[in-house]
Amino acid sequence: MRDGDSDLLALLNEGLALTIADGTYARLQTKWLAPLQPGPVIPWAPLLGTALAALIVAGAVAWLWQRALRRKVVERTAELSAANARLAREIQERQTAEEALRRTSEELEAVFANMDLCIAVLDRRFNFVRVNHAYANAAQRAPASIVGQNHFALYPDAEGEAIFRLVLESGRPYSVSARPFVYPDQPSRGITFWDWTAAPLLDGTGSAEGVVLTLIEVTERERQRQAAQEADRRALAQLERRVHERTAELEAANQELRSFSYSVSHDLRGPLRAINGFSHAIEEDCGHALPPAVAEHLARIREATVRMNGLIDGLLKLSQVFHSDLQTGPVDLSVVAQQVVRQLHESEPQQPIETVIEEGLVVTGDATLLRVVLENLLGNAWKFSARSAAPRVTFGRAPHPDGDAFVVRDNGVGFDMAYAHKLFQPFERLHGAEGFAGTGIGLATVRRVIQRHGGTVWAEGIPGGGAAFFFTLQPTRVVIAGSEPWLIRDAMPV
Repeated sequence: MRDGDSDLLALLNEGLALTIADGTYARLQTKWLAPLQPGPVIPWAPLLGTALAALIVAGAVAWLWQRALRRKVVERTAELSAANARLAREIQERQTAEEALRRTSEELEAVFANMDLCIAVLDRRFNFVRVNHAYANAAQRAPASIVGQNHFALYPDAEGEAIFRLVLESGRPYSVSARPFVYPDQPSRGITFWDWTAAPLLDGTGSAEGVVLTLIEVTERERQRQAAQEADRRALAQLERRVHERTAELEAANQELRSFSYSVSHDLRGPLRAINGFSHAIEEDCGHALPPAVAEHLARIREATVRMNGLIDGLLKLSQVFHSDLQTGPVDLSVVAQQVVRQLHESEPQQPIETVIEEGLVVTGDATLLRVVLENLLGNAWKFSARSAAPRVTFGRAPHPDGDAFVVRDNGVGFDMAYAHKLFQPFERLHGAEGFAGTGIGLATVRRVIQRHGGTVWAEGIPGGGAAFFFTLQPTRVVIAGSEPWLIRDAMPV
């Protein structure tokens, strides 16, 4: 038997059984195989062949239909199995997601219920939907007595209600810091202070369906701030009183100093004029009869009065430097130095001193006081270099760690650096009056002027090798001809 014949035979048997079961076989037998009747001879063989062919065709069709049906059943079964597997996975994933959501919800609920931050959820009409324990504890009420109540019925606040409505309308949060609040049902608690934020509670479409209110009580912090502010106010008031008292004391001291200056200017000059005048009168009247030693004594008395008068002038100038108001503006130090040198040449034309002045040194300061500085520094350089073989005085800039400084140099007698700290003290002189004239006030005046301009002054010298006096001013823009400007910064005062 060939492969597939058994299946075909079984299918034919099944088809034959079906024709017997539904009566088709009986009708065919009656019609075609009934008992012979007298009559003409019927050709049975062709009829039987036709019937058998019909049965075979019907069986083949039935077998093909059954096979197709089985294939469909197998395919459908596979599809249903795959769908069931997918459904099982989806169910498992959903269960996992629901479990994770449940845990997250429980965690959030625990955080909401137990955190110290006061939280309340309100609906669009500002009725309490829920509150956490911290909020209920702060209100000193049971949570059930708050939920369902209207916020502004419990705590009337027109401004706060307007803020909540703005949050609903704008969809943006609003924060308030240290807002005072009094519990209407607990006035004995007094004024409390709160930092709070009202944030919109958004639904799936992004519309605000309520408000989430978070609050932190900052009463203690605010009281400490107010106490500190009050302490600062008292300290400021005390400081102002002390400043006022100190100002009054300084004004009194200045007044006394002005009075002293007036006394120096008027009261001391009178006796000096008398001493000088009477000495001169004695010399004129009795000079021919006086012994040489007495005449020398009178000459020394007159020289002392002249020197004393110079000291008085120096003190008055120093007092003016202390008390005069600064009149600041652009000052060309190069031009001022040239004017001072010209005056020195005119006063002592017999002195062949070479002078070099750097051009374009422009600063901001008091022109009168800065002229005093250059008059003293250039005058000293002129005086102490006059005895050199080739005297030379220069004025210009010098390098400095914080910028450039100004410097007056000479090649005169110089000084010992061991005594440099005495240079800028009133009446301190490193050279005797016999060798070089002076009162010892000039450099003290220079120092005071430079200090009033926010700068510093210092000196360098070598005995017999000349001296250099440096000074800086407050950070001032200096313009040098043909170059870019730079800054001169403050340095430590002398």
